Amino acid sequence: MTLKSRGYQPGLTLLLTSYNSILNRQVAEYKESNKTESALAALENEEFETPQTVFMVIAYQLYRLADIIDNTFEGKIEQTRVQRNDIMAAYILVVLVLAFLSWRFVLSFLKESVNQIKNVLAVLPADLVLASFILRSFLIKTSHGAVDTVKNELN
Repeated sequence: MTLKSRGYQPGLTLLLTSYNSILNRQVAEYKESNKTESALAALENEEFETPQTVFMVIAYQLYRLADIIDNTFEGKIEQTRVQRNDIMAAYILVVLVLAFLSWRFVLSFLKESVNQIKNVLAVLPADLVLASFILRSFLIKTSHGAVDTVKNELN
């Protein structure tokens, strides 16, 4: 049987009120007794509902405390989840921008290198270019179809 089912609102106020009423009842019973040592011992040995009330109140308070901690913890988890998603979105955006800029830099560097090699090939004598397999292959790949008519002769 719980305190709520008895019509009580569990809390420290109920605990103090119950303890106060138990002490008042013990005082009243002692005043009504013959005030001997045996009567006092009998009052001390009487079983009151103090331990049960204390246990019920403390259990309810701990349940409320656990519920508050649980709600706070779930709120913090959700808040952390939202922050994590925001940080990851920003991180991914930064990585993509850096990757795009790096790739663009690499491609411009490669394009400049290809143009420099083409300039060198234009200066070199044709016999030397055609004698080297690597230079000949580069010339065929970068000509964009300009040497297709003589491609078989170059290979």
